[in-house]
Amino acid sequence: MVIESEFRNKLNAIVETMPAPYREQLKREIDILLTTGMKSYAEMLATINNHLVSDEIRKIATWLAPKIGDSRGTDALLLASNDGNAEIRRYALQALGELYIQSSQIFQTITNAADGDSNPDVRKAAVYSLGLMGNMGASKVLTKTLINKEEVPEVRGMAAEAIASLRDISAIPILIEALSDQMPDVRFWSAYALRCIGDESALEALDKILKTDDAEIPSWGSIRAEAGAAINAILKRGQLQNGGHNTDLKEAPNN
Repeated sequence: MVIESEFRNKLNAIVETMPAPYREQLKREIDILLTTGMKSYAEMLATINNHLVSDEIRKIATWLAPKIGDSRGTDALLLASNDGNAEIRRYALQALGELYIQSSQIFQTITNAADGDSNPDVRKAAVYSLGLMGNMGASKVLTKTLINKEEVPEVRGMAAEAIASLRDISAIPILIEALSDQMPDVRFWSAYALRCIGDESALEALDKILKTDDAEIPSWGSIRAEAGAAINAILKRGQLQNGGHNTDLKEAPNN
């Protein structure tokens, strides 16, 4: 009973960390798990690769596993990353990144999926997880994905967003070049990555798209606005580094 109580408490704690609009949905999903008789983290891990239970329950268990904060989930998630169900692979690869474990096996598994899985949603999840690895080796894979014009735009955009998480200054030239890409997703997230890295070498290219790029990314906004935000963030960072003194550069207007 103690184990069951601790398990329930951990699940309830996950709910409290979620933004308010998502809490009720997560509570319902946790109730679905508990109605199966699940009483411990070990049983949750066993469920992930149990093909006798529904895929819905397996997906919920896979999504929740890393949020418990227990590294024992590694083996189950590695196995699930090769599952025949693409959604299970997607959740497993995302979960592996969210474990935040520095492991060559995890890194190679995620890298292989980012480069070679047949499903773009699975590749996107793998790319997302590479951004969580805190590993500059991940940046090489991400820049390769970003410049791969045969990859779908959503995955390439995620690669730029993941590079932003790594703050890898060596990726700046590639991100600047990506601002001229034909795909709006790539341009938007490259501007975002340059904003996060905050290097003044990107200002000229960002100013160009601020003045010329009218594309919009649904749910995220315009590329013009993101370029403006990037310019302002870079200028602010430069002023802070100069002791708060003004520079000759002017802030971009809000769009």
